[in-house]
Parts: sequence; C-alpha cells; structure tokens
Amino acid sequence: MNCPFCGTANPDDSVFCKKCGRRMSGSVTCPACGATSPADGDFCTRCGARLNAPVKAEERPAAWRQILVTVGNALAVFAALASVIFLFCLGCEMRNPLLPTLLWFDWGGTDIYYFFGEIYRDIYDVYTKSVPVFTGVSGYSQAVIGTLLSAGMMISVCILFILTLVRFVRSFGEKKGRSVVAMAAKTYFLYLAFALLFLALHSVTMLDGEARSAVTLNGATIAGLIIGAVGVLSAAVLHAVAGAGKMGRDRILQLSFSGACLLLVAAVFALLSGSIAGITLFESEDNFVTLIFGLIMAYRVPAEGWFPSGGGTLYPAASATISTCSILGFLFLIVLFLLLAALASSLVKGIAEPDETPRTLRYMIPAMILAIGLTVCSALTLGSLATLFQEYAGNSAVTIATQFTLPIIAAVLSALALILLIVYGALTGGKEENKD
Repeated sequence: MNCPFCGTANPDDSVFCKKCGRRMSGSVTCPACGATSPADGDFCTRCGARLNAPVKAEERPAAWRQILVTVGNALAVFAALASVIFLFCLGCEMRNPLLPTLLWFDWGGTDIYYFFGEIYRDIYDVYTKSVPVFTGVSGYSQAVIGTLLSAGMMISVCILFILTLVRFVRSFGEKKGRSVVAMAAKTYFLYLAFALLFLALHSVTMLDGEARSAVTLNGATIAGLIIGAVGVLSAAVLHAVAGAGKMGRDRILQLSFSGACLLLVAAVFALLSGSIAGITLFESEDNFVTLIFGLIMAYRVPAEGWFPSGGGTLYPAASATISTCSILGFLFLIVLFLLLAALASSLVKGIAEPDETPRTLRYMIPAMILAIGLTVCSALTLGSLATLFQEYAGNSAVTIATQFTLPIIAAVLSALALILLIVYGALTGGKEENKD
C-alpha cells in the first residue's frame, strides 16, 4: 500500500504513513474541531477552519502574573501561620477597671488555658459558699462553653493551617491546583470568629460619666487579628491583579459586590463581638451609670450578688427567662459567627480567583435569621434584667432604661448583605458555584 501523499510503500494494515506520518486513508484531521476532512481541501468541511493552519501554542501566564500568584500564596500561608501562633496567645483583659468586684471573674486577664481546669476550681470554691444555686449553674455554663470554644478553636484552626500548607506546597507542582488563598481565608476567619466569641463570653462594659471600663481582647490577640487580615487581603488583591486579564462585566460585578459584602460582614462581626445588652440606671439626667453585658455575663448578673439573696418575688421567673434567653442567644451567636466566617472566606475566594463564582446565599440566609433571633433573645434578657433592677431599686428615684441597638443594627446589615447577594445573583444569572 502506497501513501497517497508521499508515495512511500507501507504494510497493508498501516493506518499512518511510516515516512510522512499522514493518514493512509487520504484524510486529515481539522486542528480546530477534530473532524475528518479530505486531504485535498484547504478548509474543514465541518467547521470551515483552515486545515493547514499552524497549531496554536499553549498559552502560558506572563512571568509577572506567576510571581504575583506565588507571592500571594506565600502571604496567605503567612496569614494562616499568624492565626495559629496568636491563637495560643488569645485572652481578655480589663481596661480602666471601674466595675464592682462582685463577679469572681479574674479582671486581671483570662486566657484560653484558664478553661482547662482552673476555672472549675474557682467555681467550686464560690459555689460551696454561695446562695442561691443559680450561682453555680451560671458559672458552670460559662465554663463549659468556654472550654468547648477553646478546644474547638485549637483543633479546627490547626487543621485548617495544615491543609493550607499542603495546598501551598502542592501549588508548585500543579498547573491549576486548589486555591491556597481560599483555605488560608478559612483558617484566618475561623480564628477571628473564635477570638470574638471568646471576647463575647466575658464582655462587660461600664460607663460612669466620662469614665469607661471594659473587658477587651489582649494586645497579642489584636495584633494577630490585624496581621492575619493584612495577609489574607493582600493575598486576595495580588491574585486579583494577576487575573486582571480576565476582567469583564461579570468580573467587575463580582469584585464590587464581594468587596461590599465583605465590609458588611466585618461590621456585623464588630457589632456583635462585645457587650450587646445594655441597662442604664438614672438617678437624674446628670447622674447615671450604664452597664452593657455580653449575653453570658448578663446570665451571671442575677447570681453574683447584684441583688439580695432570693431577689424578691420576681426573681425566680426573671432569672429563668434570663438563663434561657442568654444561653439560647449565645448559641445563636456561635452559629452566626461560624456562618459569617464561612461567608467571608467565600467572598475572599471570589475576589482572589477570577474563575470562581461561589454561591454565598446558603450562608447569608441562615445568618440573617440567626441575627434576628439574637436580637429577640437580647431584648427578652434585658427586659428581665430591668425587672430585677427595678424591683431592687424599690421606691427610689432610680429609672431603668434598656438598649439593644447593636443586635438590631447587625440584623439590618445582615439583611442588606443578603439583598446585595441576591442582586448580584440576578445580574450574573445565578451561575453555579465552583466548589473549593
């Protein structure tokens, strides 16, 4: 059998010529669509492409784009590493101590290690000397929640950091590996969520005239949060710049809506991370004291000597409402912060990766519902606290006012973020998510 192209003799069962490599059938394959066409033609009979057109070389990213991606991945790993390191420095401290020393909480500073033994000894010492029993129950509730938060934070953040490191190492050998920035963002935002929950567990603020006393995160924790945020956001920006060649209408919308929603999520984190339930005691317009509690510390108030033993006729019902609503509200807060952490990491992933269109409504819808539930629990807790304070004040001229503005604002911002995500989905046609 002779080759129809070069005339070389080939075995009878040959499919391709041993000399020129063309098909013995006398047909060629279109380089554009892959269909078979007669060899004597210049264009494909299927798609019309030129048959003898040179094959395009595989596009490779510019060197400077690859450098930006590598540096961005390194910054992402650095942010995840900072989250792990400063995780073990997490603690709270009292700024400008003015609060009465009725609570056995150590105002000098409490860290995550306090919840692995010492707190239970302190509770036992107080519980054996105190009445009513509500004191011990409230103390153990805070201790158990703090222990679970501390243990969960250590385990989950460390695991996510290891996964981030694995992705970073594999990124050097894979053309299109899984996102390093996405996993680093999960590591950082989970650390952020747990740190703010740890603060919310202890948060109390007192305003007396111009003086202000408050429980805050310690300096090391604040430094870790700032360093991690800078690292994650810088990594996302570098990846976005490296993918600027794919900039189009959908990409501009993605960057705009992701950035706006990320700011709203950060605002919700900030509003709900500290004291959210406030009571103001007025003796006159110029003489008043404001106490603002986190929900768990509001639970502690009726049991820690703020009211006489027994608390009066309204004490049993009011304390039951406070305990139920404060615990339920704090559980809402835990789930809400975890959802916000997942949402924030998904938004950062969308900023960093031009080919990714993550669906965020699955996080935002339950987050908004939980924010509303948290507001309701705060209102009920404050109402019962105000009842106890008013009964304790008796016939004195003290006037009680409550405030739970922060949860309301957080719920409104959550609704606004949900609206933005719905609008973004409508503008982009609701594209399916590329799973990380």
